[in-house]
Amino acid sequence: MPFVRGDLADLCRTDRVEPGIGLAEAQQQLHERLARAIPTPGEAARHFAEAGLPREAYAAARRAAATAATPGERALHLGLAAACATGAEADGLRLPASSALIEAGRSEEALLLLARVESRDPLARAGARLLEYRAADALHLPERARAAWADARALAEGTGDDVEVLVSIESAAVAANLDRDPAEALRRAEAAHELARARGRHLH
Repeated sequence: MPFVRGDLADLCRTDRVEPGIGLAEAQQQLHERLARAIPTPGEAARHFAEAGLPREAYAAARRAAATAATPGERALHLGLAAACATGAEADGLRLPASSALIEAGRSEEALLLLARVESRDPLARAGARLLEYRAADALHLPERARAAWADARALAEGTGDDVEVLVSIESAAVAANLDRDPAEALRRAEAAHELARARGRHLH
């Protein structure tokens, strides 16, 4: 851990650990000490997570995301916060965090996060499957990408929600990138444009 030095390095001494506990518990204690001593919320969040303290990790990761210097850094912090989130708010963070991870080129992490989406709401599930399509496509997993997109389309079709427009837009990419059918890709792109216009959405 290159950031551990001076007083922080002293926290890693094994003689600071309570006697009579196992290795795993000792490591958790050390991680917690580091988390409470490190001033940067991003590093603290990771140590809280390693210490088995998801609530503290979530709070620190959210603070780190709010002050991140780059989109990629923000995506990493959001991903950790989403992984530690619980309750009704969890899926509401997992979806945007997964999207940010995909944009940052961390699609494997996005897939792991999407696997934890618990909502049974059809629109939330459609959004999750659409993101899974994007992540799988970025990782060159064509069969998984195709299956995820098909699920997203089935869940979103006829809902009138924005996610239906997004699925329609991606359908052109499916035809172009997975099916290698430029004529069908053009037809789907035109259909997506018409659907977006009918819904009052503007495509750029």
